[in-house]
Amino acid sequence: MILAAVKHNWKALQYVIEELRRDKDVMLAAVGNMRGNGLEIFESSFSEDLRADKEAVLYAVKKDGNVLRGDNDVVLAAVKHNGQALQYASKDVRGDKMVVFTALKKNGTVLEYASEGLRGDKDVVLAAVTKDGMALEFASKGLRGDECVGLAAILNTATALTFVTGDELRGNTE
Repeated sequence: MILAAVKHNWKALQYVIEELRRDKDVMLAAVGNMRGNGLEIFESSFSEDLRADKEAVLYAVKKDGNVLRGDNDVVLAAVKHNGQALQYASKDVRGDKMVVFTALKKNGTVLEYASEGLRGDKDVVLAAVTKDGMALEFASKGLRGDECVGLAAILNTATALTFVTGDELRGNTE
């Protein structure tokens, strides 16, 4: 009866006892009916054991590739290989400082995909503009006018001056 219910509508999981939420067959039946809700099911309903089960994870990914966008470990592994992978991460993961710093080591301009809060974090922005001065374009307005940040960007790429805000910095002859 439970299998039939979750196959019909994955939201039936909310009424299933905890023991059955750890049952691989029940969870895979729910995943089979995700219809674009894979990340929500994966994060809210999969037990820790099932999240570590390769077969279950592969099945979920095949049904909905977005399933792992919210998993910090998966995104961290992806951005270690290619910083651009940050653009496909969930909003929450884009706000994870360690994930963003790792992506910035590969490509400074991925600052564009970091959370708004991290685009206003001086340490994060300095890491980005030190890698690629043009990343200044994606920094918060306040940091684009920061002398230290602006100078770091310009020293990396002179054309980053385009993104510097504030007359003090733009008019500085030093």
